[in-house]
Amino acid sequence: MIRLLQKIDFVLVIRLIMGGMFLVIAWQFKDWVPAIFGVLMIVIGIYAAKTKTGCGYGGGSCSIRN
Repeated sequence: MIRLLQKIDFVLVIRLIMGGMFLVIAWQFKDWVPAIFGVLMIVIGIYAAKTKTGCGYGGGSCSIRN
């Protein structure tokens, strides 16, 4: 359990909170669209944290390059 808590970083926490908020909205309104979006955000957040790719990792990996 301690190893799992050590792997959680700030970007992952933000993505998990946002995904969780979509799941709560989906539960309250009984709607599938925010539920699917919330689950996708959580899955993509965990994958990005595991591979350290995407916005928030790698120092400017989501910036526009000329």
